[in-house]
Amino acid sequence: MSNERSRRDGFTLVESMVALTLVVIVGAALLARFGDQGRFVADSLDETVAEGMALQLMNEVAGCRYVAAGLSPLSTAEFGPSGWEAAGAGRERYDDVDDFHGYSASPPVDRFGVPLGTQDAGGITRHPKHQAPPEAFSGWRQSVAVYFVSDANPTVRLPAGTPSYHKEVEVVISYTDPLEGAVELARLSRVFAYVPTP
Repeated sequence: MSNERSRRDGFTLVESMVALTLVVIVGAALLARFGDQGRFVADSLDETVAEGMALQLMNEVAGCRYVAAGLSPLSTAEFGPSGWEAAGAGRERYDDVDDFHGYSASPPVDRFGVPLGTQDAGGITRHPKHQAPPEAFSGWRQSVAVYFVSDANPTVRLPAGTPSYHKEVEVVISYTDPLEGAVELARLSRVFAYVPTP
């Protein structure tokens, strides 16, 4: 009886291997879960920053006229900046909503063409220790598209060359991931209406 009991008190090699295998599987699952949570936090941070960038660019558009000086609000002139407007260092010469059509910059820049995160609100270059690292927005892109939309239903985009008193501006902030390709971080859309002066 004592021989049988001594043989049954320990683990066999097979039981030990099975237990070790289970520990490895559970451990790998837990590590993967924590890794996913870390990625989720990083993605959430990127999306929050991108939403702020999109809002900043949309507010810049909102500060411009509906249409270029001297043109009818129903002008079907080509959207986009004129040669003089496009020759600026950044977007500082853009003065009407449709100048932003087709705009794209990577990495994202401010109105004067300065990479975001390098200057303060007053346009003064920050101390290097207070700047965003150069790689912070590497692979990021800001882009803008402008469309005429239906006066009766602003959710309906009109065919090119069909004017209306409403324009939709769409700002997209994206990131190019080496493995996944283009990843959209933020998309903001706003409709602007022409209101004649009294």
